[in-house]
Amino acid sequence: MRWRVILAFLSILVSSHVVGQRIWLYGYVSADQGGEVLLPHFINHYHQLGITYRRMLILVHHDPDRSRESLERIATICHGYMLECRFWEEPFSVEGQYREHLKMLKDFVYDPYDWILYANVNEFHDWEGNIKYAVEKANRKRAYYITGPYVDRFSGDFRAISVPAMSDGRKTGDVFDTFPVRCPSPEIIDRYTDPDAPPATQPYGEPIGHHPGSKVVAFRNSMRVTRLRDGVLSPDEAKVYLSNCSTIEPRLCPRMSLDGPPEDLYHLTPYAMYQSQYRYKDTPLKEEIGINITLWHALEWAGIQVPIHRIDWAKEVLSKHREWLERYKGTCIVERQGAQLQQCSPLLASWHEKARMYHDAVSGRQMKVSEMCDRGRLLGFDTNTLDMGLAWEEFETSLKVVSKVRNSIKGDSRTRLENIKKKIHH
Repeated sequence: MRWRVILAFLSILVSSHVVGQRIWLYGYVSADQGGEVLLPHFINHYHQLGITYRRMLILVHHDPDRSRESLERIATICHGYMLECRFWEEPFSVEGQYREHLKMLKDFVYDPYDWILYANVNEFHDWEGNIKYAVEKANRKRAYYITGPYVDRFSGDFRAISVPAMSDGRKTGDVFDTFPVRCPSPEIIDRYTDPDAPPATQPYGEPIGHHPGSKVVAFRNSMRVTRLRDGVLSPDEAKVYLSNCSTIEPRLCPRMSLDGPPEDLYHLTPYAMYQSQYRYKDTPLKEEIGINITLWHALEWAGIQVPIHRIDWAKEVLSKHREWLERYKGTCIVERQGAQLQQCSPLLASWHEKARMYHDAVSGRQMKVSEMCDRGRLLGFDTNTLDMGLAWEEFETSLKVVSKVRNSIKGDSRTRLENIKKKIHH
């Protein structure tokens, strides 16, 4: 069978030390914004990239005041694929989403040397070549994160159309054939601070890993990303960013949001669990503290850009835009169109353009987008991706994975940090 041929190739990678750390996928799905339609495509796309089902962590949000029909469909999908899905049922808030994200990573990913891919259900990373090679390249450079720009996908005539059902052959090309046009995202013109935080905040400056127009797509488990994924937090920044700001003025609190004051989330992160393993600003320059042991920091970018293709303008997800427009409308009224819409002050610079596109989409009109759009290389394999996915599943089984939930491998996940500590003390 074809997947056995691929499995033989993966075994060669192990012998040449190409496959080092495990790679997890953290995904976020809103059950109230069409997430159940995109989720099968999302799972299939990352499965063919080599992320096994046992390492997919999916956070599912549902507002308890809304219908549970979509939530139940997502639960069925999670059960069918045997995924680790956690259901977060309360009114949405950016602070709550960030808290649940940190809790899920803490509960399931133990090894600080593992890598985590981060993607919302409508985001499909365009890793040219094998993702394992990219992570290995980052490891050789002692890098801690990988970034990428947003690329919005549109239908051929720039109208909002439905997401196709998953084909029997499970070809990842299905959804990208339906939305073949690629355009730069209008959100890159926004100021690069958290739109939920007041303008005077962020006293620490731009977060580490900040690259204009880019988001963090992958990071080592010894680090965490900001709420907007616009950078990773250094050990020093984490102490302020993840605090409840009880010791500083509210106007200087980097995570103050439209939903109210922040929670103290520092204890949910590796910065709290492994404090002695980090290099801080006042750490002596001599960073070697043992044989081949280096203090962790967040300064090294992998030098790799991975485009994030977004299916953002399908009929099923238009409600997401409506909620976004309401949240950041400022003095604007979402129902207004044309000249009336321009005579107001929203919280974000991209609000007017998104409002115009939203009104065109719900009215069935062509959306007016940037002239920089193209119909370049389609994303995804035009083959049955079960071949690649089954090979990765069998390969991971050959490594004697002993627990689906914790995904620990004997002699590796739980013992690696203990071995580090022994080398330091001896």
